[in-house]
Amino acid sequence: FGAGSALGTSAATTTVNNLGTLAGTGTIAGSVNALAGSFLAPGAVDGSAGTLTTGALSLTGTTLRFDLAATAAGVSDSIVSSGAVSFSSLTFDFNALTAGVLDTSAAYNLVTSSSGFTGNAGQIATAFSGGLTGFTPSYSVDGNILSVAFSAIPEPSSFAAFAGMAALGGCLVRRRRKAQA
Repeated sequence: FGAGSALGTSAATTTVNNLGTLAGTGTIAGSVNALAGSFLAPGAVDGSAGTLTTGALSLTGTTLRFDLAATAAGVSDSIVSSGAVSFSSLTFDFNALTAGVLDTSAAYNLVTSSSGFTGNAGQIATAFSGGLTGFTPSYSVDGNILSVAFSAIPEPSSFAAFAGMAALGGCLVRRRRKAQA
């Protein structure tokens, strides 16, 4: 399976080796073992979102490349596993389908497992592609769903505006006290 391929149905175990990429949409009925240095990219390479469905999924030192819609309710890349999902040393590389826009009001469901997860969501690393900046991710496993919520990082100009407003407020208070004395 290569980048951009549409996957067929297979009951065999699929192994993705170092520098290998499993990309596309479709179903792999058997288990998938993604080894250190490998990449999983559900959806099409042209930037359209899609779902990769697998049997049990083992992710060790793997990078998952996901295209995300402007809203969490929109169509984003996802992985659905009909078995257990285990992960360690996992990295998500996010690209926004709408340039620079991510939803900060709701979580994106990334991976769904019918049999639960083994791994620590607090140890997931993040990369941003395509110039996507200004967001801090927070991962969680809730039942059978691994999701991410984003919070916006304020622009430096916002901090300057807050500091300016505080200074102006301080001057006004001082002026009022002087006028009353």
